[in-house]
Amino acid sequence: FPQDGMTFTIDSITLSPVAMKVDYTADEEVVWSGNESGRQSDEDAEQMARYMENVEILLTRTDGTVMDLSSSGGSISPEDGTTVCSKSQVFSEIIPMASISVGGVVFPIQAE
Repeated sequence: FPQDGMTFTIDSITLSPVAMKVDYTADEEVVWSGNESGRQSDEDAEQMARYMENVEILLTRTDGTVMDLSSSGGSISPEDGTTVCSKSQVFSEIIPMASISVGGVVFPIQAE
């Protein structure tokens, strides 16, 4: 999916009724400021938003309500001109799921 001038590829989605994990890759390598202070610089916060926070993840329950998981925790790793990202979240309850959407791409969930 295209976003913020980049193309993201969804590598994998792992779901259970109690957790989710989404792995994706951006076609540009993240560039950190190299700030040594231990505090996140404004430039690094912008990069974090581009690669993580701005990537929308929506989980639709079987009752039609939608959970916004976009702010789930995760990691960013520059790798050979790309950026490998992962977001995950453990739920506080069992969630009956109908679909998950990552960057606007919807994946229906079928019970096994």
